[in-house]
Amino acid sequence: MLFYDFPARTFAFARKILYNRCMEKHPFREEHGAQDARDAAEAPPQTRTAAATPTRRAQFIQFLKFTGFSLSAGVIQLVSDGILCDWTGWLPWWPAYLISVLLSVVWNFTFNRKFTFRAANNVPMAMALVALYYCAFIPVSVLGGDAIAARLPANLGLLVTFMMMVLNFVTEFLWDKFVVFNANVTEKLVRVFSRRRTEQAPTASPEQEAPTDASEQ
Repeated sequence: MLFYDFPARTFAFARKILYNRCMEKHPFREEHGAQDARDAAEAPPQTRTAAATPTRRAQFIQFLKFTGFSLSAGVIQLVSDGILCDWTGWLPWWPAYLISVLLSVVWNFTFNRKFTFRAANNVPMAMALVALYYCAFIPVSVLGGDAIAARLPANLGLLVTFMMMVLNFVTEFLWDKFVVFNANVTEKLVRVFSRRRTEQAPTASPEQEAPTDASEQ
């Protein structure tokens, strides 16, 4: 269990206790909730889709959470980049930037999946989509940032890193929200790959099945 699971599990345990005590005082609420769940399941798809659409307040809170975790990941990226490049001179700008980006990606993906988007979709698929995003972003940011850093004084590498972080923040939020942690998108992708895997699976030919049939006779 990772360290950030402890407060989440503690909060869930306390909420369960409060819910059970509330049900003891007002048992009709549980029946009413079950009836609401049955009504929602029997509702038309259009109604369920509209009900599942988050409100503006929920979207704003989601954006604030993403911003908070991105800022913490940005601190990790800036500190690691400064240690490896500007403050010690151990590495040139681009390898230091690459290492710092990878560290921030692991941090950002883990916490945003669990707390911001609360996604329960296919984890390998989500990780593959994040990797796809960074396969496009990292070359662009490394080559573009290196070209900018080459025209600036040597001690302004953190400024270039900050510029790339702003670009990363905007594009990654849109990618995570509408692609990576969008259950509709990931489920469609999983179905497509499952269908292709099924179509490519070898099927037994009649000649291969003939000896089996003859032995059964």
